[in-house]
Amino acid sequence: EKHFKNHQNFNTEFIIVEGTQLTQLLHWSHIKKIDLFVTGHKKKSQGSGILPHRLARRAACSVLFVPENAKLQCEKIFVCLDFSKNSRFALDKAINIAQLTGATIHCHHIYSVPTGFHTSGKSFHEYAAIMKNHAKKRYDKYISETKTPEGVEIVPVFSVDKGGKAPLVFTQKARAVKTDLILVSSKGRSSLAALILGSFTERVIGYEHKSVILVVKDKKKNMGALEASLKV
Repeated sequence: EKHFKNHQNFNTEFIIVEGTQLTQLLHWSHIKKIDLFVTGHKKKSQGSGILPHRLARRAACSVLFVPENAKLQCEKIFVCLDFSKNSRFALDKAINIAQLTGATIHCHHIYSVPTGFHTSGKSFHEYAAIMKNHAKKRYDKYISETKTPEGVEIVPVFSVDKGGKAPLVFTQKARAVKTDLILVSSKGRSSLAALILGSFTERVIGYEHKSVILVVKDKKKNMGALEASLKV
């Protein structure tokens, strides 16, 4: 009643169960066919936050991390874009949210300079410029194949990873843009691999504690893997 003024417009169900937290959350998410987990997001100095991280690793559905003092607005959405099917799924979700909120989507691609670039006779910055140009061409092709409704604005953002710290580069750029919502996806080609978070996503969750983070997963593909993991 205090925090949700329109609480009478939706139904709330409280379930009290006995058992291990993570096991029961996963079990009941499967029973109730949950679409989204919403969890708090603590800084490490304020608490371990182990349960939410484990939930994000193993949940079949998407997980929303909400930090303390989060603003109830969505004007800028920041999406990690690596031109994969997983990032396509994340971008499609970002477009859906942008349609509802009017937010601008910032697609962030991180490119790297291959080791041994010096054998080409070019400097790091010269080779980085070449790689950025390749990334822009891939982005243009990728976006041309994306169904973007009228009125949805998508802004490309490119950054170079100089030292194998892509998650940190991503979160720093998100802060510079002053994003309200970060979208990242799980990794993996198989349903079991997609169920488990990649190291990039885990590190982004660990680095960023000010913006709302949505870890997007394809529940339909993951439910079978979750059911199998619960039996282990």
